[in-house]
Formats: sequence, C-alpha cells, structure tokens
Amino acid sequence: MGNWSNDVLDDFTLPDGRQVAFGNLDNFESIHKDFAINWLLDDKDDNDRGAALFKRDHGRTASYYMNRTFIPEWRKHPEEFLPPNRTVDVDRAHELCGESYQCQYDYAMTLNRDLAHFTKNYHDTLTQIKAINAKRRLLRFDKYKK
Repeated sequence: MGNWSNDVLDDFTLPDGRQVAFGNLDNFESIHKDFAINWLLDDKDDNDRGAALFKRDHGRTASYYMNRTFIPEWRKHPEEFLPPNRTVDVDRAHELCGESYQCQYDYAMTLNRDLAHFTKNYHDTLTQIKAINAKRRLLRFDKYKK
C-alpha cells in the first residue's frame, strides 16, 4: 500500500490525488470508510483506480465480487468478536499466532490453521524486511581507492 516513496504521510492518497490524513492507523473502520472503499474496483474504465491485477475464474468481472454494502469485522482480537463459548478457538488463535493480531484475526474468522500460518509468516517476513531496511548503512569508498 502507498506510493513507494518511503514517506508514510502520502500512503493514503485517493484515486483523485487528494491525501487522507489519519491520526490513528488502528481505526480500521475509519481507514475503510474514508480511504479503502474509494479504491474498490468495478467494471468501468477508470484511469485513476486502474484495473484488477488478477485473472478471475470463469470470466467473472470485478463487479461480480464488488459489494459496497459489505461491513467488515472491525475488532482485531478473537476474544472481542468470538462468543464466550468459543474459548477453545481463542486459545488456539493465541497458541498458533503468538502476539500477531493479524494472524489471530485470520484464524478466528476462518478457523483455518493454514491461513493463520501464512498470515504470520508473511507478517514476520515484512517485519524483518522493515528492520533490515531501517538500519543505516554507510558505504566506505575509501577502501576501494587505488
């Protein structure tokens, strides 16, 4: 997500070029309603939004999958949205995922251990890449002088 500019302030740019400022990136509902829904694809040509990147089965178009009325589950943690009688699933989410709320969410919403595993793996990899890229590297060219 974003403009690949390494400037987090311009990551939330709308298709018309306006930027949306978010004070709290943990407010998923606000990000969805004020930003993400604007990038929803349909079958109209739109140079600002672009087109789907993936080939769809059986010739289905973006409109087949588009649902502006869908309301996601905004709460992040399994114990917030699973009923009290599902403590086994909450415990399993914590067991599989550790502190990764992304993994916990995916497991609790789908009860799919493989999906949770891949979510955690991708999140851990992204975290490692960010940590490596955040390290300042100093190249010394004086070692190569002749």
